[in-house]
Amino acid sequence: MKCERCGQRDASVHYTEVTGEGNMEIHLCEICAKKEGIEKSPILSHFLAGMAEEAVGEVTKEEKSLQCTQCGLSYGEFRRIGRLGCPHCYEFFAKKLKPLLRRLHGSTRHIGKSVLLGDGKKEELRSLRLDLERAIGEEAYEDAARIRDRIRVVIKERKKEKE
Repeated sequence: MKCERCGQRDASVHYTEVTGEGNMEIHLCEICAKKEGIEKSPILSHFLAGMAEEAVGEVTKEEKSLQCTQCGLSYGEFRRIGRLGCPHCYEFFAKKLKPLLRRLHGSTRHIGKSVLLGDGKKEELRSLRLDLERAIGEEAYEDAARIRDRIRVVIKERKKEKE
């Protein structure tokens, strides 16, 4: 994807501007972004790149050459900068992203946030049990153990609430 300002360099800074009329996505190269006063967050990028390294190990030559068919971002570049290039990257690199998402979030499925009172515990237990089944099926035994431990905590909390 090319920069929307200069049209010459690849866009590496992507942000969404929220206005009264709606959301506007802007894609800029680093030079144009600096001119606009928009800086990338190197701390977050390095953190995510480090998490990717820890979650899935070294990048092979074959993996480095994988490129998103929409924006052209390579998997090697994603691992280096810690950010995806476009929404299609999530689908294109799905197999590679799952271990990273599991490491960062404990799951590859977003279930949202909710206040966990009364029946909320029941819903959390249901969700945790589904996550546990998935982890066991994927042979992610460390994740399964962590989920199992969380289930035990939620059950204890639920018993305390009922008393």
